[in-house]
Amino acid sequence: MADTAQLAEKILEFLRDEIDDEDVALDAQTALFSDGLIDSFAMAGLIEFLEEETGKTIAQSEVVLENFDSVEKIVAFLSQD
Repeated sequence: MADTAQLAEKILEFLRDEIDDEDVALDAQTALFSDGLIDSFAMAGLIEFLEEETGKTIAQSEVVLENFDSVEKIVAFLSQD
């Protein structure tokens, strides 16, 4: 897996393409789901991207706001053993 900074940048790039709104200032701390920037359909695409990028399987029970509401939280979650 890429280091955390590289992973965060790849996730941000993916999300910028998904959101496709130049008016949205997206960074590692931006609340994704709770601020309505992504919906459940986009979240499914994000999970698929993360699994392909990291080689990890993400269980549906792990897809909660505590783990996935910002790029920072996603990287922290994926960095756990």
